[in-house]
Amino acid sequence: MAKINLNSNIKSISGRVGGLLYKTFTKADGTQETRAYHLPVKKNGEYGYERKTTPSKKELGNRARFMLAQQRLNNLSQEGKEMLAKQWRKDKFMFNGKKYATFRGYAMARIFAEINQQLP
Repeated sequence: MAKINLNSNIKSISGRVGGLLYKTFTKADGTQETRAYHLPVKKNGEYGYERKTTPSKKELGNRARFMLAQQRLNNLSQEGKEMLAKQWRKDKFMFNGKKYATFRGYAMARIFAEINQQLP
């Protein structure tokens, strides 16, 4: 980790550029501090961290459920999406007691609920 001083034209920077990860923190007194971290090189030549554990059965199941929900959302017709959007507005952007700021979040929650009802 290294503290860096930014060019006066750059207010802050956060994210990855090549093998460096930049993070800008705001301290309690309101001042900002930017740090740069070197990322390790993976076996395939990319930058980042290698996973140390294998995914659990539950994690693999959740990934499969997410993939299924994403496929269902992508396969919805335009008419289906419009009907779901009308329902979203009618429900005042709420589903199961939670308010969704985006249509995608609302749609995914509805699809996840359908998938969970179908699973044993």
